[in-house]
Amino acid sequence: MSEVDSPEITSVELGRRVAQRAETRLLIDGVLTEATNGATYRNLSPATGLVLGDAAAATAHDMNRAIGAARRAFDETSWSTDRALRRRCLEQLQTAIEAEKEDLRDELVAEVGCPVMATADAQLDWPLSESLRYPAALIDEFEWERILDGGGLFGQRNIRTVVKEAVGVVAAITPSNYPIEVILNKMGPALAAGNTVVLKPDPNTPWNAARLGRLVAEKTDIPAGVFNVVTTPDNDVAGLLADDPRVDLLSFTGSTAVGRALMRRAADTMKRTFLELGGKSALIVTDGADLSKAIMATIGACSHAGQACAVNTRILVHESLFDDLSAGAAEAYRQLPVGDPAAAGTFVGPLISDARNRRCSACSSRRASTVRSSSSVEARWTAWTSICAAATLWRRPL
Repeated sequence: MSEVDSPEITSVELGRRVAQRAETRLLIDGVLTEATNGATYRNLSPATGLVLGDAAAATAHDMNRAIGAARRAFDETSWSTDRALRRRCLEQLQTAIEAEKEDLRDELVAEVGCPVMATADAQLDWPLSESLRYPAALIDEFEWERILDGGGLFGQRNIRTVVKEAVGVVAAITPSNYPIEVILNKMGPALAAGNTVVLKPDPNTPWNAARLGRLVAEKTDIPAGVFNVVTTPDNDVAGLLADDPRVDLLSFTGSTAVGRALMRRAADTMKRTFLELGGKSALIVTDGADLSKAIMATIGACSHAGQACAVNTRILVHESLFDDLSAGAAEAYRQLPVGDPAAAGTFVGPLISDARNRRCSACSSRRASTVRSSSSVEARWTAWTSICAAATLWRRPL
């Protein structure tokens, strides 16, 4: 049973308990290991600001080893060609994660700061239900080869075979807002297709990724080097994934600015890039829209304290409904439970870091017109009205 099922649990106590079960090591070439120089960095609780514990702070040497291991595993093992092995290993990993599902749930609440209610959907239960199962099943169903019969010059018959192959070494750089969801949705398809992977998780949420590394090493038959986990707070170390010619594809989820920089660096080695960037989704409320439904739709912007690419963090509303929608949204926001993410009833939890808090606070201090502003030890959020379309606040996620 998850610790957060207890009505008495708080983020302080949850953090202590999660730290006792946390995996803090890297996974490189099938071995769980400390960083080369033994360096670590602090993993902080978004809810309390207290130190949860440490994670390995990988160096450039560690990243180089991980890339080399992934390259060797792709070039020298049967991983890319043995479909039965890949399916068996993904099914083993699914079973292993499910066995530690409740520990993982606690870990997400502690280090991501997501409300426990959110782990019943996109934070954990939804991705765990299909992110590995679907690609594993697709291994047997996918049309890996097909024949093109027809055409040709001078009346000759032309028969061609189309073969779908793995790309090679995939570098996966993932964010802090929905870490397990994004990690599983990158690694599942990549591994099912026969690629090898170097995972670099967000430095604010290292433990859930390190846990996956341990499960791969201890609970599956995935060959050494096929899946590697490299935690580090050093952006220069992460950037090596874009520079290294041994990496064939770079998959990044995060900010537009960082994605643009990675794309420039990856271009030098002609890497394929897969970028999911930013997120400033608009809710459009037209004249004659159902006001009650529109008000309910605005609440989504507050889920996980607005730290989601798909939520409607800006609203375009017809002037005839502007006043009523603003008032209705304000009242709806007042009813949202803001507080400790370990509490079962919390809807709005904390932002991921002090840096994110400062950025949002700076915007609050510059804006006098607010629908509602609320802050506590655990969480802080604000909604603004009448913002210029050219403003950074309107165009970019906080």
